[in-house]
Amino acid sequence: MKRKTGPKPRPGRSKLPVACRPQIDVVNVLEARAAAYGVPRGTYLEVLICHALGMEDQAPDLPEIDDPQGAFDMTVA
Repeated sequence: MKRKTGPKPRPGRSKLPVACRPQIDVVNVLEARAAAYGVPRGTYLEVLICHALGMEDQAPDLPEIDDPQGAFDMTVA
């Protein structure tokens, strides 16, 4: 009989490690802003990366939204 290796699950603990929890907040913001444009999260992320790297000509076109002032608001709360 094979023995299982690795840590045993502990009751009452989150399934995600502590290091993943801050990234979940970032993912939630990305999903919300992508939903505002009506595009997939990956497409919105591609636009952000292209703008950050100064490659605006390579960025995919996003449809117009109702609040263009808040489109790329990257302030940290």
